[in-house]
Amino acid sequence: MDYQVGSITIHKGTAVVVPVWDNHHDPNLCSNPCKFDPDCFSPANKASVKRMTYMPFGLEKRNCIRNRFAISEVKIAIFRLLKEFKFETCEKTEDPLTLVCTTTVIGPANGIYLRAVPRSEAV
Repeated sequence: MDYQVGSITIHKGTAVVVPVWDNHHDPNLCSNPCKFDPDCFSPANKASVKRMTYMPFGLEKRNCIRNRFAISEVKIAIFRLLKEFKFETCEKTEDPLTLVCTTTVIGPANGIYLRAVPRSEAV
C-alpha cells in the first residue's frame, strides 16, 4: 500500500532513510541541539520532548531488539570507568569539538583527547 506524507507519495517497497542526525540537531525540535543536556530527558521534561525527536535505537516496530542490553552495557562501562578514574582535558583537547558525518555515523574530526587520572591521585 502506498503512503501519503503531505504532497509526497511513498510507494510500497520504497526504502526510507530517516536523517537521525538532522532530528537530533534541529533547533525547531530542541532549544539547544549542540549542547549535551541529559536533563532534557529527565522525568519532569520527558513529556515535553516531541515524539520521534530522539531515536538512537529506532522506534516502534523498527526498534533495535538489543536496545536495553546495549544501554545497560554502556551504563556499567561508564560506571566502572568513573569509579576508577577522573577524566580531564589536556593540551590536545579540542574545544569545541569539530564534528564530521562521513557516512551515517557522527564523530569528532580530530579525535577526542582526555587524560585519565586514577581516583587515588585525583584531588
